[in-house]
Amino acid sequence: MFDVWYPVIYVDGVYLKIRRGGVSGEVVYVVMDISEEGYKEILSFCVSGGEGESAKQGVRKSF
Repeated sequence: MFDVWYPVIYVDGVYLKIRRGGVSGEVVYVVMDISEEGYKEILSFCVSGGEGESAKQGVRKSF
C-alpha cells in the first residue's frame, strides 16, 4: 500500500469558517505523519460538513 514506512500518523480535524455562497463552519481533516528522521509531512486533507462517523470514514477512504 505505501512505499514509505510511517512510524507515526496523526489524523486531526479543525473547524474553519469557509465561504461558499455564505459563510459556514466546516471541518477540515488533516492526515499528517512524522518520519523516522523527525520530519512532519501532510499526507492528505479533506473538507467535510461535520464530524460524524460518515465523515471520518470518508477521510479514511480518501487517504
